[in-house]
Amino acid sequence: MKEEEIRNFVDSTARAFQRSRVFLTAIELGIFRSLKEGSRTPRELALSLKISEKGAKVLLRALASMGLIGKSGERYKLNHVSKFLVKDKNETVLNSFMHVAHGWERWSSLTKAVKKGSIAEFSSGKSHDRKWRNYFISAMEVSSKYRARPVAEAIKGILKQSRKMIDLGGGSGGYAKAFLGVNPNLEVTVFDRPEIIPLAKRYLGNYFLKNFRIRLQGGDFLIDDFGEEYDLVFLSSIIHIYSPETIKKLLKSVFRSLNDGGWVVIQDFILEDTEIAPPGAALFGVHMLVSTEEGSTYTKSEIRNWLKFVGFRRVQFLSLDGTSLVKAKKL
Repeated sequence: MKEEEIRNFVDSTARAFQRSRVFLTAIELGIFRSLKEGSRTPRELALSLKISEKGAKVLLRALASMGLIGKSGERYKLNHVSKFLVKDKNETVLNSFMHVAHGWERWSSLTKAVKKGSIAEFSSGKSHDRKWRNYFISAMEVSSKYRARPVAEAIKGILKQSRKMIDLGGGSGGYAKAFLGVNPNLEVTVFDRPEIIPLAKRYLGNYFLKNFRIRLQGGDFLIDDFGEEYDLVFLSSIIHIYSPETIKKLLKSVFRSLNDGGWVVIQDFILEDTEIAPPGAALFGVHMLVSTEEGSTYTKSEIRNWLKFVGFRRVQFLSLDGTSLVKAKKL
């Protein structure tokens, strides 16, 4: 890489936050939602959203220059990108990015978190309120729409052989629907904290009301009994929240809950043993540093060793688009 290329690379890396902040501010202020109702001049938008006209003009210019909205004369409007953000009536996609916006203050505390070795202090107080939960589950629902089917396809053989399974931390129930698409006779329990269950019912909607094979159960899987005689236990985006000690404790509970011959399947951001690839997993480890007390991302060797320590065998890894799967069998 030539010196000029290096300079451009580090400069663009240092300033990458600017584009992100423009986009997230537009979401927080309701810019895209307002433009869904029709094109607006900066003044009209400012009056509608009760923001300054100068601020509206500067922000709209930046959004249009980034290709996130369109401009015709003095009026700004949605384009094909921003129409995607507001296409569903429940605004699930917009809400999922509000979850990202809520992470901004945490990421701004990264320097303190690195010094401390765990989550740094921050003042927003948003981490456990109702809105945060809604945004978080919206993000999980959007994620499951793109990831659940590839996961179901990857473990199709296990799903077809299973009679009863549980999705620990199952959130919106998106994976449960995908798994039932492979095996309609499967009995699926979606287990999550009690305050998440009403959100799961909302996202599952009529599918839940009409499908007696989905069961919703509230509780804390680190403390509460989540059942037994399962053929499959699925954990998606769970282990990165916890320390190695807590993960081993959870895996012991999973092992006990399975029938002989049953499987545990874990989806997560898993590092190669080099610890620096894939980049998404390395960066997600930073997110855990600023978002949790003890979470991190872990290597294949670490996860393999924990599974074998608990008693699992036939540990296998599979790379998917953006995440990884690991499956292991109770023999």
